[in-house]
Amino acid sequence: MSSESNGSRPIDQLASENIAQIVEFVQNYAAAERERIGAANEPQLAVLEQRLEFLNERYQRLLREARAFADAACLQGYSLLAQAGHLSVTTLLTGAGLALAHMTMREFNVGQAVLWFCLGLAVVVPFGVHTFLKYFRQAWVHKLVVIAALFTGMVALVSLAEVRGDVIAHYLNSGPAVIVDGGAEAEPSPSGSGQGTPPSVGVGVGDLPPDDGDDEQVFAILRRAMIFAALGFELAAGLAFFAFCEARRNNDQGRRDRVEKELNRTFNEILVVIREIHELTAQPSREHAELCQRLQRSVLERINRTRNGGLGVVILAVVLTAASAQAADKLHLIAAVDLSQTQTAAYSGRSELEQNRDAITGVLARLPPGSGVTIIGITDQSYVNPYILLSAELTTETGYFNSRLAAGRRRLVGEWHKRSSGLAASFKGTDILGGLRYAGEVLARSGAGRKVLAVFSDGRNYSAELDLETPRLMSVGPALARLRKQGLLNSLTGVEVFLFGAGDHSGKRSTGYTLGLKDFWAAYIHEAGGRLVVFSTTREHHALQLVTAVPAGGTSP
Repeated sequence: MSSESNGSRPIDQLASENIAQIVEFVQNYAAAERERIGAANEPQLAVLEQRLEFLNERYQRLLREARAFADAACLQGYSLLAQAGHLSVTTLLTGAGLALAHMTMREFNVGQAVLWFCLGLAVVVPFGVHTFLKYFRQAWVHKLVVIAALFTGMVALVSLAEVRGDVIAHYLNSGPAVIVDGGAEAEPSPSGSGQGTPPSVGVGVGDLPPDDGDDEQVFAILRRAMIFAALGFELAAGLAFFAFCEARRNNDQGRRDRVEKELNRTFNEILVVIREIHELTAQPSREHAELCQRLQRSVLERINRTRNGGLGVVILAVVLTAASAQAADKLHLIAAVDLSQTQTAAYSGRSELEQNRDAITGVLARLPPGSGVTIIGITDQSYVNPYILLSAELTTETGYFNSRLAAGRRRLVGEWHKRSSGLAASFKGTDILGGLRYAGEVLARSGAGRKVLAVFSDGRNYSAELDLETPRLMSVGPALARLRKQGLLNSLTGVEVFLFGAGDHSGKRSTGYTLGLKDFWAAYIHEAGGRLVVFSTTREHHALQLVTAVPAGGTSP
């Protein structure tokens, strides 16, 4: 028996050495394949990143148009009235400019051509001003045209005042009116004809017409006043016509619908591109995991052909290799669901809390094997008194045809339905910052290769540390400065953050408020060391899939 034991040791040692060499070779080969696949995917990734940048620019442009439509939607009735008002003002000012231009040009005695010339100017100038403002939509350009119209109007008024001043000065300098009279009665003529010398006619000196030099000066000033007044009327008519076209454009329901459809289509394209980037980025790791799995199967087959003495060493090597391969791809997910009273809004017919529960169900049904998941509630004291709704971990063994994985998912979803059935949006405060702090501390202790925080909330933090509920518009800089001063910036290093259902869904806030929320949370998460992958006002299927997808790269629009 001793000789048999001694004889088996070299064989066991040889088997162990062979297995170790195979493991080392496959690990080196897998690392090389990972580098090769990553290098091969770089050109396609560059193209996708350029397309993502283009889609982001188009999305921002469409978002600005949709924001203008949203701001004008509540003023639709006023917009119709404004259109009529702007058009009436345009017509009146154009007519006034035409009349003044005709009066100025009439003295040249060129016949009916003057009328057509003035009519052309009266139409061309407002149209030119409108085209200029339409092409240059900057605010300073609009202000420049307004200043020009005011300037011409002021010059016309000053010129008219100067004309009136000249008339008054001439009247004052002419002295009082006098009458030159030779006598009260006519003297008889020497011939006795009864006719005397006719009396002198009384003439008032003040009634004498001004000199020709004064006439020319007054008419020159008056002509200048009329020219500037006509120009001012035409500029103002152009401004009124531009305002009329803008009011009509903002009230264009067809264009509004087209912008909304294009906005949704662009957003879906962005999600598709982000998903493709995720897949290409994770392909090297996925290929590496598959190689490690094939290694495990091959080594297990070899174990069956080795002697029992070397099984311990070989199995230990295989277990260590498999554990190291699986740890890199493990997912640790923390889902935070808002339980504050703002989640009772039912703009779409269902409360925000109900939609968040369904979204979390979809995420749990797609968890990869070996994932750890923790679901917490966002309350008024999310950090001091954390509300743990569910904590579980899926098995790493998928089973034949993924049977064990599917069974684990079903059990997890059933447990979530049971525990979330009695949830209610009852908390007055919304401590999102506390939920982020708690999640960051839990994920910092996790050994998973991918750490994800999915927040299902409107994003309107309402606590003593940070009030995002009261302001009508967000001030990102001052809010971050206050948190930084209080030391309330959480640590989210290496954490991918998803925010679903953001914004005020009661319809009382403008689009600008939601955009301010996005800017704040993007800046906050970036400064905390995390990465905001998706910021969405809804819970799109494609965006939810990214939560359980392979390691992501890139940010949302």
